[in-house]
Amino acid sequence: MKRAACACAAAAALGASLAFAQAGPPLLTDDPGTPGDGHWEVNFAWTSERTPGAHVDERPLVDVNYGIGERVQLKLEMPWLATGGNTRGGDGFGEALAGVKWRFYDAGERGWQLSTYPQVGFLMPGLHHSRLDDRGTSWLLPLEIRRDFGAVEAGAEVGRTFRSGAAGGGWIAGVAVGHAFGEAFELLAELHDESIDGVGHELAANIGARRMLSAHFVLLASVGRDLENGIERRNTLLAYLGLQLLR
Repeated sequence: MKRAACACAAAAALGASLAFAQAGPPLLTDDPGTPGDGHWEVNFAWTSERTPGAHVDERPLVDVNYGIGERVQLKLEMPWLATGGNTRGGDGFGEALAGVKWRFYDAGERGWQLSTYPQVGFLMPGLHHSRLDDRGTSWLLPLEIRRDFGAVEAGAEVGRTFRSGAAGGGWIAGVAVGHAFGEAFELLAELHDESIDGVGHELAANIGARRMLSAHFVLLASVGRDLENGIERRNTLLAYLGLQLLR
């Protein structure tokens, strides 16, 4: 943390950024926000999906993001999957995810913002992988939108998914809202839906929070559950706990 007046300025700037970036981790729904030119945003997280008698955890999930200019973000993330109970996947590295976000329309902090965020999921060669993610290469082609309405910020994301092999494709869609309490704390909520063509869909609800710890660290947390799940057994708990490093 910077000293004296520089510390106050950095904290205020980060607080404004925190209130401004209402979607993204710890939520499933993403938004048009980017780290800024030459800045890093690295998320270290534990996530969990739990059904009666089974669970799949990401411990850890490492999500690295880098800003190029003010409107472009590069992303690479990969989890270590740990399974338990009736889950038959085994422990190992999960699917890596690489993507490029481009905020192609930006009317300022109080205006509409739109972005696209194409991503590809793949298995890193030479690593020990969980059989849960042995499903071929995947692609996501989404659009994100966000607007600050004063008391709350609202955003939405919709995208088409594709996967090689028999797994096929589907859709994702989410809506999220956030409200900032001062410069360092924000409450979040979302509804997020994911479908697989010809199989069914999973509708989840999450509530979350962000707490600024310093100019470089933010605590992230969310908890939720499936409202519907026609793909597999309904998750009775969805959880995310992470630390965000800003540089």
